[in-house]
Amino acid sequence: MKSLLNYHILRKVQCAEAIISGKPMETLEGTTLEVGCSADSLTLNGKTIITDKDILTTNGVIHMIDELLIPDSAKTILELTEKPGVTRIGELFQQAGLTSYLEREEPLTLLAPVDAAFKDTSLVINEDLKNLLLDHIVKEQLSSKYLYHGQTLDTLSGKKLRVFVYRNALCIENICIAAHDRRGRYGSMLIMDNILTPPVGTIMDILKADDRFSMLVGAIQTAGLTETLNRPGTFTVFAPTNDAILALPSRDQNRVMVDPTLWKYHISEQILVSGGVASQIVLLKSLQGANLEVGAKNLVINVNKVPVVDSDIMATNGVIHAIDKVLQPSATRQSSESRNGMEISSEDILRFGVRPARVASPRIQKVTTGAIRKKSK
Repeated sequence: MKSLLNYHILRKVQCAEAIISGKPMETLEGTTLEVGCSADSLTLNGKTIITDKDILTTNGVIHMIDELLIPDSAKTILELTEKPGVTRIGELFQQAGLTSYLEREEPLTLLAPVDAAFKDTSLVINEDLKNLLLDHIVKEQLSSKYLYHGQTLDTLSGKKLRVFVYRNALCIENICIAAHDRRGRYGSMLIMDNILTPPVGTIMDILKADDRFSMLVGAIQTAGLTETLNRPGTFTVFAPTNDAILALPSRDQNRVMVDPTLWKYHISEQILVSGGVASQIVLLKSLQGANLEVGAKNLVINVNKVPVVDSDIMATNGVIHAIDKVLQPSATRQSSESRNGMEISSEDILRFGVRPARVASPRIQKVTTGAIRKKSK
């Protein structure tokens, strides 16, 4: 009851004339209310429920409302999904008959994709979709500020998910935090930018199962990299499709298929999902030794300015990004990186957190084990 009452009290005096549309204001309960205006009316969390305003008292001001405000701390996870912008995931749980999982009195966390992530509005409710929904529930109550790079999370479906923390993003597998957490009575909701794709199989398993990469699989086997891409790790593979290899002049096709150095240039031991790429260029050191420049333009990531045609194909030991061109190591690129690049140490990341680095244009960040936030000991 105390939390409920405190949710109705703002920490600061707020008269109607001083209210700016959509301004979040802290309550005594510890969370915020979005106070705004619509025409001549005041709104709370987007609703026009203030019936009388600016009743002055000796120690503050009263605004009368015609609806009880329920704080997140009193809600189930299912009730948290009623927030505008993340309602679709709650609707799918209802249609699938799985709402009981979101009403449990136990610590759980829902990884809730924003509504815009559901481009297919005609989803069929079947066992695959039900399992996918349960993939989005983690078996503990999480707070994003306590997640650390390399952490593993167990889901209700039995999958294990990995946490990746970059300077500009916090991601769980292929999805990244899109808004502030919402913490309910028993569980929490992390608002994510996309639908989760849990990893299934190693990088080699996935490449072998996809006909687009049959020529790449042969080249990897010839290069002696099969064991590498089957072992546990955090690899990033920029995978040329068959069409990319066939686009080479015929005299070059035979050469590249037996060139282990070339294919090592397509692989990095540092994992980078697309959500970890923002306005700055990210440098990934390849197994060949030279750096790969990863950037983004018009929401499409690219490597050495080659667009990624299919991103974030998640594997248990890394991630695959499909590309339509074979990459070539360049001595010129290496010297350019040494002039413009900025290596971020582990001390830097502990000092500055996940804020983007301020570097000269073009903005370049080298991803090393020090360019990601580790759990502090």
